[in-house]
Amino acid sequence: MLKLFIALFGLILVYWIYKKKKQLFVRHPNVEPVITTLEAFEVQTFLDSETPLVCLKEDGQKFGQQFKEKTPPELPHTVGCRCQVVQIYYTSSDVFQGENQGDHTKPSSLGDLKAEDARILKQLLVQTYQASLFSTYEEMLSDFDTNLISEDIRDEVLALTKNAFQLHRSSTEGEIT
Repeated sequence: MLKLFIALFGLILVYWIYKKKKQLFVRHPNVEPVITTLEAFEVQTFLDSETPLVCLKEDGQKFGQQFKEKTPPELPHTVGCRCQVVQIYYTSSDVFQGENQGDHTKPSSLGDLKAEDARILKQLLVQTYQASLFSTYEEMLSDFDTNLISEDIRDEVLALTKNAFQLHRSSTEGEIT
């Protein structure tokens, strides 16, 4: 009896698969990916020893319909702000696959910097606002690998950040006394 039940169930299953084979085993044509273009606005900060901290923190922020923040901030942020809002376009491959990220340049008092050098300079400038936590500029630099900065501008970047360190150190000492 059990064998008859298994055979009957097998026949029903085979018949059901035969009837549904067009639905179950559908071949989908190869779909080409669609590359879309995203319009955005980006806050670009002019990197200098006197760049305000709020500007450094907002540097690189993107705004637009496809981004979390829809509208850019009112500029200038504060006294000494030299930020600008730049309209940029991204393709979906730029966003999701990281293409063309090294081609961007950033304005600074040292001229236009490559994206990686600008990123390191920005981190150093943000760190200079914490000058009171370090006894010397060299102690602050110990947190960074300066060999990551392009060799042709390394000395200029270090001189700029040392100037910023001394500027912020003297301003915090003036507040304390």
